[in-house]
Amino acid sequence: MKYTTGINNTVALPFYGFYESIHHDIINSTIEGLAEVQTSDHYRVNETLLDFLNDHVNFPKVFEEYAKDYARYVSIELEEVFKFKLLDSPRFYNYSTDRVICTIRKEAMQRIYAEACKHNGKLLREKTRDNYTGYFDQPELIGDFLKQSEHPLFDTVLEVYVDSYYPEGFDHNYIDSRMGWYDNLRESVFESMGADGMEKYNTLFETLENKAKP
Repeated sequence: MKYTTGINNTVALPFYGFYESIHHDIINSTIEGLAEVQTSDHYRVNETLLDFLNDHVNFPKVFEEYAKDYARYVSIELEEVFKFKLLDSPRFYNYSTDRVICTIRKEAMQRIYAEACKHNGKLLREKTRDNYTGYFDQPELIGDFLKQSEHPLFDTVLEVYVDSYYPEGFDHNYIDSRMGWYDNLRESVFESMGADGMEKYNTLFETLENKAKP
C-alpha cells in the first residue's frame, strides 16, 4: 500500500504530567535549591526566599521548556523526530493531566503503527475503543487512518508502541538521563522570572545570606 507523503501527524507523548509527579518533584527540588542560603555550618532552605521564588517564577513557562526537552529526549530514544508543538495543560487536574503535543512524519507514524500491531496487537485492541477496532481487522482502513493529520488513535498507538519496548515508560528514564540537566532547569527558572525578578532575587539572596553568616 502506498501512502501520501508530506503529511505530519499530531500526537501526544506518553507523559505523567506535572501534577504530583516526578517531574513536579524535580522542578520543586530545583527551586528549593535556589532558595538555599549558607549558614554557619551548612546550606539551608530559607522560607522567605522560597516564598519569593514561588511567587515570581513563571511556572507555565518553566513547564513548557521542560516539555520541549522531554520531546527532544523521546526523539533520541525512539530515533524519530518528535517536533514540539505545544504543552496542553488542563484548567483543573481532576480528570486529565498535562499533554506534550508533538508532530511526527506520517511515514514514522506508519512504522510505529506497524510495530505496535506486530508486537503488542492484543494490548492495542484492549486500549482502543470499540468503534476503532476495525482499523486493526481491516487493513484497507489503515491508509485513511494514517492520512489524517490528527486522530485519537495516534496517542494510543504511540502509547502501546512505547509500552512494547519501555514497559516502565519514559518518565523515570528521562529523569535519570537528565541528572546533569539541573543547570539548564535552573536557567529556565531564572529566565521565567524576567530581568526585574532576577534583580530582586539576587538582592534578596545577598541580604539573607549576609544575615545568616555568623
